[in-house]
Amino acid sequence: MTADTQANLWNAEEALARLGGNETLLNRIVGMYLDQVNLKQQQLVAAINAMNLDEVRLQSHSLKGLSGDVGADAVREKASNIELFAKENAMDKVASEAENLDAVIKSTIAKMEKGL
Repeated sequence: MTADTQANLWNAEEALARLGGNETLLNRIVGMYLDQVNLKQQQLVAAINAMNLDEVRLQSHSLKGLSGDVGADAVREKASNIELFAKENAMDKVASEAENLDAVIKSTIAKMEKGL
């Protein structure tokens, strides 16, 4: 994982600003994210393993939106890349980026759990 990716794991300040500075709401939303992100990743991996590009696009788009809502910028970026690669029918790039995504999700979760 690059230093730039590490720095962009969780933009809590931006997420807090979007919520009008409501820390309680941010903590609730982050908790919901932490409850859902692993399932979303599993659904994406299942779609990749099935070589189902339509489902890869759908699941990566869903993960991208979920991550954007809480300021998980690095996960959002990886999911966006996977969605783009799936649209281009570039399954090799999808698989490679999905491997990178796993480490980014784990690091993001660790950072968020420290912040709560």
